[in-house]
Amino acid sequence: FPFFASAQVENVGDKRLTLYPNQIEVKIPYYGTRSLEEKRMDIARAIIVVHGSTRNATSLFRNMRTALFLSDNKDSTLIIAPQFLVEEDIATHTLDATHLYWSGGWRSGDNSRTSSSFPRSLLVSSFTVLDTLIAKLASNYPNLRNIVFTGHSAGGQLTNRYAASTDIVEKMCEQYQIKTK
Repeated sequence: FPFFASAQVENVGDKRLTLYPNQIEVKIPYYGTRSLEEKRMDIARAIIVVHGSTRNATSLFRNMRTALFLSDNKDSTLIIAPQFLVEEDIATHTLDATHLYWSGGWRSGDNSRTSSSFPRSLLVSSFTVLDTLIAKLASNYPNLRNIVFTGHSAGGQLTNRYAASTDIVEKMCEQYQIKTK
């Protein structure tokens, strides 16, 4: 299906998920109630919320954080909202060459992009981003027992396709005794 990118995002996530495939550093922005680099014993649940084609991670993160604030589990729950940017976002926010970007294909697990204007030395699948995110959660939050995947529109497509096509979640969950929803 054709993909028509919307205007650039107004805001880019304030945190970065760093990946090192082939020993090359690349990253994507995310919003989080905590940094993925922190090692915390008090986190028992993680909610990964993925934006739709408008890449509105900001508003989805805020909405999820508001809902969490009203719950009984706010102190033991972590919310992560990764942001899959497009080329226009990279240009508008003058992000360096380590930042990955996609076309609409991120929702299907496609590789990030490169162009003559914004060349990248490595292309990374959006599924690999989620694999890295899960591995980071499992290693830095030893009392993590539940991971909830949710997404709006294209984000729902990504989470469903990811769940149907990867065995990483099952292996990680078995190894670390984590349940997913």
